[in-house]
Amino acid sequence: MALVSALAGCGGTASSDSGHLTTSDAQISDFTFAIDSPVSSLDYGKDDEIQTTGMIMSLVTQPLEALSPTNTYSPVLATSVDQPNDTTLVYHLRSGVKFSNGAPLTATDVVWSIKHYASASDTSSQMPTLKSVTATGPLTVTVQLVAPDPQARPEIAMTVLVQNAAFGEAHASDLGTASAVPIGTGPYVVSSDTSSAITLTRRAHYWGTSPLVKELTFSVITDDNSRQLAIQSGSVDASPITNLKSLATWKALKGAHLDIVPTSSEDFFGFDVAQAPFNNLHVREAIAYAIQRNDLATAAFDGNVSQLTGGFVPAYELSDVAGTQSAASAYLASLPSYSYSLAQAKAQLKLSPYPHGFATTVMYIETLPWEETVVLALQQELKPLGITVTAKPVSENYWFTQFFTGKLTGLNLATFFNALDNDPAGLLTNMVGASGVHNGGTFNFSHFTSPQVEADIATVTSDASPASRWTATKGILAAIADNVAYIPLWTEPDPIVISDGYTLTSPAALSLFTFSSGQWIYAIRSAK
Repeated sequence: MALVSALAGCGGTASSDSGHLTTSDAQISDFTFAIDSPVSSLDYGKDDEIQTTGMIMSLVTQPLEALSPTNTYSPVLATSVDQPNDTTLVYHLRSGVKFSNGAPLTATDVVWSIKHYASASDTSSQMPTLKSVTATGPLTVTVQLVAPDPQARPEIAMTVLVQNAAFGEAHASDLGTASAVPIGTGPYVVSSDTSSAITLTRRAHYWGTSPLVKELTFSVITDDNSRQLAIQSGSVDASPITNLKSLATWKALKGAHLDIVPTSSEDFFGFDVAQAPFNNLHVREAIAYAIQRNDLATAAFDGNVSQLTGGFVPAYELSDVAGTQSAASAYLASLPSYSYSLAQAKAQLKLSPYPHGFATTVMYIETLPWEETVVLALQQELKPLGITVTAKPVSENYWFTQFFTGKLTGLNLATFFNALDNDPAGLLTNMVGASGVHNGGTFNFSHFTSPQVEADIATVTSDASPASRWTATKGILAAIADNVAYIPLWTEPDPIVISDGYTLTSPAALSLFTFSSGQWIYAIRSAK
């Protein structure tokens, strides 16, 4: 998900099985990419799933900048960005750019776009410090923040896909539907939008370098088995792998090869600490001790994940303030990890108001087979405590709608949460604290905070020294671990299978960063 579901992060070394292929720069008449869930809106503000809506619409409506995993920026619609002080960003726009309807790109379009995403249902929470945005010249936009925010620039880079303001204003009620597809400056336009597929056609008069692919189709195929058959039949040229347990099967497919990009996409359990029974620390500790993470990882993924131990977030996310990733890893390893102990679990529950257990419901996303496996395994692990878990299948859309509207309660399994970059001012400070529950509960669905956590968040999100921000970061991580607001599980790699008729310039070229910026399309090549 881009938390962003659309908060994106990536670390580690990509791997590929395509070494036997010879790359060609020939034009590609058509290319079909499978996506694992339908797109509910072509307006990214209403459906901010990076690996579906983001990867599609970033080819139509472009960002101001492209952000890399190492916190570097590449110009897209903005040629440069100035920061005259710690609460101001000034964007200088590229001249000569035209939208697909022929209208020139102006500062007015960018102002409208930033305001649109700052108020849209799925993206409003991603720009919490935005104070104002104004056109300060025909091609100059100035953003003012309410307070210093090291995440403001990456949030705008990853969230704002610039649209034609006049069209957006004229279609305020139906923007994003098949009859009101957003108008952008990108290399493609949407030529067809149905519930089963979205097709893009390359623009004839694109302002930049045109990709090699002329027609690009995104076919909605919701399960791994069907995607495997589609790859084998040739009806699909590339597909994500949502069931990591099936990696060996995918790898054995003839006529296709596997590319794997490690990411910091993390999965975890979270409690609503504001409501019974999970407002009791002993209950949360009992569940933490009862979970056998190694067994869950084996059952759900055949172990094809990286375990998170101690800390709530991966070390990658902390390296900016920790100095090095190894320093971050060392601190995370020092935190309480609640290793499996049924005896400890029973002892903690006896100290709670529910010594004989209770009943609860845990949702899982029905198109992610591993989530069902994990929730059903959790059901068995909590039985000895007298805790009855009802597993409830829901759509991905439903889960994230509940999340974004602050309706998640009880115990929840969260997946695909990522950091924008290697700085804790992103995901970490949004998952705790009062600021994380704005807009009815977005991000901090645990509702966990304390006076010290609030003070630490203020330091982490300020322009304080790295040493001070690291001390505050450690305070937040320790509070999460000590209070068991969340139970970290693992990070998932991001595998994709591609027909041997094609290859990538690099497996990392299909990461969440390139999906959000539209740069991924330039990595696709014909191959022999």
